[in-house]
Amino acid sequence: MNKGNYEASACGDCGVIEGEIHEVGCDHERCSKCGKQVLGWGMCKDAPLEPFFETCFCCERCGTRFPELVMVSNEEWKFICGGTYKLDCVLCPKCMNFIKTKREGLKCSLQ
Repeated sequence: MNKGNYEASACGDCGVIEGEIHEVGCDHERCSKCGKQVLGWGMCKDAPLEPFFETCFCCERCGTRFPELVMVSNEEWKFICGGTYKLDCVLCPKCMNFIKTKREGLKCSLQ
């Protein structure tokens, strides 16, 4: 991206550009309802086709699409992510709290 100009990315498997629908059999296509890979799982009933866009804003753990954003300190985020998740990942509040609770329990039992 450069001063408001944006060059569309292409899908690494089927080659469509952002805003287009994946080709049939594309390895990168995800179900618009559940977020699972279409090639391995198939499409959920009544799930609309969605155009390809480079960034998927989904919970890294459960796949919830477009989760609510919750702000935490950098220190808390590093504790939650640990070595399991990248620091730039997205976690929904439910998964974030689950992981945090488990990590806190483990921390207490190790002391």
